[in-house]
Amino acid sequence: MFGRELKCFAVLWLLTVSTCSAAEERISLQIAIEWSLQNHPELAVSLAKIDAASGAIIQSALADPPVLSIEADDFFGSGSAQELDSLETTLSLSFLNNKSLRESEVGFAKANMDVSKAFLSVLRLDVAAETARHYLGLLGNQALCKIRGDAVSLAEETHEIVSRRVDAGRSPPAELSLAKAEQLMARVMLDDCRHEVDVSRYRLLAQWQHSREIGELVGDIYGLPKLPGYKVLKNSIENNPDLALYINRQRLVESKLVIAEQKRKAPMRYSVGARYRGSTDDFALVAGVDIPLAWRNQNQGSIQAASAEVSASQAESVVLRSELNESLFSLYQGAFHSVEVATILRDEVLVTMREAEKQTRDAYVLGRYGYQELRAVQKELLDVRYQLLDASLSAQLQHIEIERLLGGSISGSHR
Repeated sequence: MFGRELKCFAVLWLLTVSTCSAAEERISLQIAIEWSLQNHPELAVSLAKIDAASGAIIQSALADPPVLSIEADDFFGSGSAQELDSLETTLSLSFLNNKSLRESEVGFAKANMDVSKAFLSVLRLDVAAETARHYLGLLGNQALCKIRGDAVSLAEETHEIVSRRVDAGRSPPAELSLAKAEQLMARVMLDDCRHEVDVSRYRLLAQWQHSREIGELVGDIYGLPKLPGYKVLKNSIENNPDLALYINRQRLVESKLVIAEQKRKAPMRYSVGARYRGSTDDFALVAGVDIPLAWRNQNQGSIQAASAEVSASQAESVVLRSELNESLFSLYQGAFHSVEVATILRDEVLVTMREAEKQTRDAYVLGRYGYQELRAVQKELLDVRYQLLDASLSAQLQHIEIERLLGGSISGSHR
């Protein structure tokens, strides 16, 4: 019933689903979401509310029980009624004619159940999206540590090159000190990154209440989502789970209005029974009807309030659709731009910068460039890698938000 959340946050980014055994501790995005949906405490609360709504449907369908009435007249009085000889006894059953109202209350209870189910769907998508964010956050921090680890290696290699030049008397000792400082700073930044990995791991663990452990994550942080055209996405806006929730809430307030109108007139009560006359020892059937007299609408306040709620709900739906279209356009433009930036950085800039760094290093060894020129190119190379990571992560995170916005209804792939 709720398999769509897993598909939209696992398949769409082609983060490879793990088929390894639990002992290997390899975790895919799909597995992470599955664990969250099984263990997130808010989902348990929502399921309990659905159970409560189910009980309300059962209760609202129950008819009012008949009322048994016993009436005795003309006994223990005076004269001919002094004894029980003139006793008249009436036994009757009365029934309340409120079938229409009961059907309306059943409709209200069912509408409330639909709201509870729609809220659960929204909550499940929220949990799946939040898990995906934390998953990508951890994956991104691990990739950042990889870059900073490479920065440490690069600083160590540069320190070795500078050391040889200083030993040969071709560079001043100050350059060796600078290279050593750069090496130490690279290690500090790597330690900071490892700290962020630990924090990210804790946040992801919190999604399934720390009942699992996290091993190797299966996925490519640099995998870029392939977005369909904006018109295709816009046509799927009606699949937004929050909009579905609003629609169900609108049906709920409409059912509330129906109940208020049904209560405008009190229901009639019918009765049927038998009467015994002690004076003649006879029985007779009796029947009656109670007709409530209402000189004016006794529920006009509730009707007015319910009508206002219906109007407000309709207006909120219009506002929500406008906000959804605005959010979708903004997210699409952001994701599209991030994909373009990441593609250029990956396919063009990074290739060029790597070649430039190699050429500058070779030139430094030959004494054609100074240390500052070498470090400037190395820093630019690392900056390009950081920018590529940021753009790739941004594209995937915005893709998550698009999926959340559209209820996981689009398809896509990485390129």
